[in-house]
Parts: sequence; structure tokens; C-alpha cells
Amino acid sequence: MVEHQPSKLNVASSSLVARFETRMGIRRARSSNRWSGGLEREREHSLVPFGMVWVHLAALIVALEQAGGEILMIFTLAIECVCGLYLEDECIRVVEIDEQASLYDLHDTIQDAVEFDRDNLYDFYLANTPSPFAQKTWLTEAEGGQGRQEDYRNIRLSEVYPLDRKRLYYLFDYGDNWVFEIRKRRGAKPPEAGVKYPRVVDRVGPNPEQYPHYDE
Repeated sequence: MVEHQPSKLNVASSSLVARFETRMGIRRARSSNRWSGGLEREREHSLVPFGMVWVHLAALIVALEQAGGEILMIFTLAIECVCGLYLEDECIRVVEIDEQASLYDLHDTIQDAVEFDRDNLYDFYLANTPSPFAQKTWLTEAEGGQGRQEDYRNIRLSEVYPLDRKRLYYLFDYGDNWVFEIRKRRGAKPPEAGVKYPRVVDRVGPNPEQYPHYDE
């Protein structure tokens, strides 16, 4: 029996694909030919089926990175308002945003998505649940509101993710206590030509009223 030896082309192509998968956040489900997003890759064989388009995409990314360039990927975030003094209806906004966007940019995006007034301080933290009693990990240790806001201009989404079992939360207005749970969908994708990011791609429910006008 002649032992099969993979060709140099296949080995090189597999190496490119492996680097491409890592960059894209893709894993191959065990015992399956289906591909899904994720931060871990499971592979039973060193060589897996792939098309030439896949190889070309991998080669393009590697070549650009070797030349000092960078391909910025797009995250998809489902942002749900889970708490707020005047929250009445379900409110979810699905947002596409550049992985290199800062937490300040995400704050700005959420404010636009629900049409709030940007008139209060905000914070970001990690927790397992939106419960007010959940243990929180704040994403800055700076003292004072302004110092914390400045820190958020320098923290990129690509530095926050991946998260383990925790989720990212956005707190706006310490008095009215608006809390948004941010769930990142698996994987990332290349930006679409001609599209300006960030953008809202789906909406569920009306915007919460930041300051309701009640009849006297």
C-alpha cells in the first residue's frame, strides 16, 4: 500500500485556510462539513475540503497583513434594553460595527439606535446576567466620570471580545439606570463595499422614551 502524501499545493493552501479561519473566527464542527462561526476551531484532519475562492480569500488576507495592511472585520451585535426607569416595551437593535471601533463609538451607536440625548455619563461592564445583583467586572479602573469616559475611547471591541461565559453590558444614566445587554453573534465578516459602518440592520420594538411626557 502506498501512503498518501499531500501535495505541496494542498499543504500550502491548508496553511492559508487555517490562518484565514483564525482571522475570520471560524471553526469546523466535528464530524461535519458545515462551517460555523466561533472562536475555536476543531479539525479532525489536516486537510479539509475547500474551494479555490476560499483559498484566494485566505491568500489575500495573508498578503495584505504581510504588506503591513489590515482587513478590518465587522461584528454583528444584538443590543437589548433590559432595564430602565421608563422601559415598557421590548427593544432590540441589531448593529453591524467595525471590530476596531472603541467602546465610546459603541456608546455613540447605541445612543443613535434608540434616539437618546447623550446627556449623561455611561459605563461598560461584564456580567453573567442583567440582574442588578450580578457580580460586575468594570472595563475601566479610572476614577471619576470623565476619566472613565476617556478610557472608553481607547478600548477597542476587538480587545473586549472574545468573552467567555460573560456578556457585555452598557449602563447609561446612573439615575434612570438604562442597561443594555450586548450579545455578539458568532464570527465576523468582511465589510461590504460602499456600506458605512456602524449601521442598524434590524429593529424589534419601539425606542424607549428617555423622558416621557405624562399628562398632568
